[in-house]
Amino acid sequence: MYKIPFAHGAVRVSIVAAFCAAFLVCCMAPTVAVADESGTKPLQTTVANKTAQVASTTSTGVPMYRLYNEKTQEHFYTGSAKEKRILVQKRGWKFEGIAWYAPKTSNTPVYRLYKDGAHHYTTSESELESLKKKGWTSEGIGWYSDDNETVPVFRMAKPGAALVRAHHYTTDTKERDTLIGKKGWKSEGEGWYALAAGKSIKDGWKKVSGKWTYFYEGVQAKPNT
Repeated sequence: MYKIPFAHGAVRVSIVAAFCAAFLVCCMAPTVAVADESGTKPLQTTVANKTAQVASTTSTGVPMYRLYNEKTQEHFYTGSAKEKRILVQKRGWKFEGIAWYAPKTSNTPVYRLYKDGAHHYTTSESELESLKKKGWTSEGIGWYSDDNETVPVFRMAKPGAALVRAHHYTTDTKERDTLIGKKGWKSEGEGWYALAAGKSIKDGWKKVSGKWTYFYEGVQAKPNT
């Protein structure tokens, strides 16, 4: 209650104040590499919370996209929708779907490294440091492993393979068994853990009710008229 003086006495008035607080959240984010339009050369990008650029989380976590390069025979994994889009639309990589769903954060980061057109992923800090000494470049934290170990992501190596296709990662036990039992790959156990397994999604034209329709990430886009 405040007294405001006037020529003829004082008038008591009630002042109601509304307060609005604005907070600017600033964090020192690490720098990680996201492939540029060349498809191989890293493009340094600053992102928050020590993660590579990731797509919006779903009820089951962050979708980790799986891509394939027919020329180098490399499988590539990223949570960045932008990186996926550049590689698929401009550099000829094929989108194979969602490999798994990763937690937004955890106590177990998965490190991403790069060398000579190839990527490698590991939760091991000792392996990270060892590979850095051998000329690999650390690209920071690519994503996170599920601390509850819900779904294993199997890691396999192909003896004698070129650098770009020396390792492969999957939650699919059938794919794992085929690579190990019929293709000569060697099991290296679990690389890390996912919240949930992913799903294969094929982009391209499909015939629906007699009409050719284009599907992008499993969703009907437009009819081919």
